[in-house]
Amino acid sequence: EPPVWAKTFTQSFDETVTYPVIGTKKTKGVYYYDVSDPTNMLTRIDRDNGQWDRYCGLTHGQFSASKCNQYVSNGDRYIHYPDSDDCCYCCSADHGCGVLSNNWITDGAYLDEETMDGVDTYKWNKQGAQANWYFETKADKAADRVPVKSDMGVGSSTEFIQDWIPSTYKASVAA
Repeated sequence: EPPVWAKTFTQSFDETVTYPVIGTKKTKGVYYYDVSDPTNMLTRIDRDNGQWDRYCGLTHGQFSASKCNQYVSNGDRYIHYPDSDDCCYCCSADHGCGVLSNNWITDGAYLDEETMDGVDTYKWNKQGAQANWYFETKADKAADRVPVKSDMGVGSSTEFIQDWIPSTYKASVAA
């Protein structure tokens, strides 16, 4: 059964970003996801350091090291820097900045089973301009599975990896 995210969840992640020339950078964050109302799908992504994120790092002084929260509501993405209380409009869903649907990977290809940090997972690929791997816990029903890892840009010079922390998963939006 192809992956499908719960309509609401909160989960922490460790993020690794690799850029050409700059190298590999890491941060921690929390992902809040709520698509329970299809007329206003919501996402909030908090990063301890948004410096290397493709949105946060480019809107608040080029690659400025600071906490960064992204809010997506009504198809529009906003960036907030809590340390300075700066906020700005980023972009719209029309430009690829909206909320991922909870079935964003249902047309992905099943690859294999893999154990990651002691967690048995299903591995999927959502092919775009490059391979985009997604790993989730194993369960018979897709709705009972939990994100474990996403690797956007497998094998390319720019790669975005989120190692989701399964033990922090909550099937609600816990702000």
